[in-house]
Amino acid sequence: SSGINAEYGQEMEVFSSAAAVAMETEVVPVISGSGERDNASDLPKSILDYYINIEKVLEREEFENDSERGLLEEKLLEQIKSDGITRILYHWDCSRVVERLLVNCSSCTLLEVGSLILPHIVEVACHNFASHVLELFVMKLVREIYTNETIEVVELAEQVFRVH
Repeated sequence: SSGINAEYGQEMEVFSSAAAVAMETEVVPVISGSGERDNASDLPKSILDYYINIEKVLEREEFENDSERGLLEEKLLEQIKSDGITRILYHWDCSRVVERLLVNCSSCTLLEVGSLILPHIVEVACHNFASHVLELFVMKLVREIYTNETIEVVELAEQVFRVH
């Protein structure tokens, strides 16, 4: 912790003040039924059904232990990688699943989702549905920096907050 503060002093002060706001804000997915559903990613029904079923599992939060949830996160991330992060985030129903995943995800999952989003961050930020996922991701990232301060999280934050 002190090593990170020594190396990233000014940045950590900015993150600490942002984290104070983020810590006071309840982290919930920004899931709204309002607005037009622009499903430009045109996913096949079988893929869409998979994400809708996973959303129901994540919503119920009925995991017996952390390893069971971790396994689900791992499998879901594999599927997202296979389908393409932007293809998933640009779909109204599927973007909600990624939001639900982020609400209670592990640090490892947060880092992995960040590494998937980062190459597309400008496009994601400008998209109607994907931008809500990015907003939640940034809130979770700031919280993670504030609570854990691991070098991997700080490095990801540096990449995310760099001007593109």
